[in-house]
Amino acid sequence: MEVEYFESNGSSCGRREVALSPVDAQHADPLLRSVLLAYRSNFRQGDARTKSRADVSGSGKKPYRQKGTGMARHGEKRSPIWRGGGVVFGSQVKKYEVKANRKIRKRALASSLSLKAVEGHLLIIKNFSLAEPRTRAAKMLLRNMELDEKEVLLIDGRFDRNVLLAVRNMPGVYVIEAETLNALDVCAVSRVIMTESALESVLARATL
Repeated sequence: MEVEYFESNGSSCGRREVALSPVDAQHADPLLRSVLLAYRSNFRQGDARTKSRADVSGSGKKPYRQKGTGMARHGEKRSPIWRGGGVVFGSQVKKYEVKANRKIRKRALASSLSLKAVEGHLLIIKNFSLAEPRTRAAKMLLRNMELDEKEVLLIDGRFDRNVLLAVRNMPGVYVIEAETLNALDVCAVSRVIMTESALESVLARATL
């Protein structure tokens, strides 16, 4: 599968072949969907909790007699209709964890990269190198690649400090190391830029 290559300064140097297997969208979409849902579900904490009438403090004694007061009858102060009473059908602690096994995660990563390559949104750069930690330099690099108005994910084996400092204030520009890349990271942005060294590492992780 061919992808576009760039020099370190952002100038294009043609297209080259990358060892990404062609993807069948009919089978890749359900697989990707299940893995992405698992990742997003695992982000949820599920620790919101309210107190029911069994949890709030207070006596179970009847507040006042049943008849003759002219007021509605009540059995206890912990009732949900009393101030300070329990909550009806409130949130309770819940686990949202969804398991996706290693083989499925690897297939999803490979499929997401292949889909980006088919769309022309996977780009390879020799390396990320900036002479100084200036946001202007990082913007110029993306402008040379015609990506200055896109959401971009930068992937490298290990980022240079100048690059991290240059892009940290740029909205829509994200960085991630190759060893932690997953399918959700790839699908969350419109363009993916990867160094040659990161490509080898990612392909090794995405191969079954």
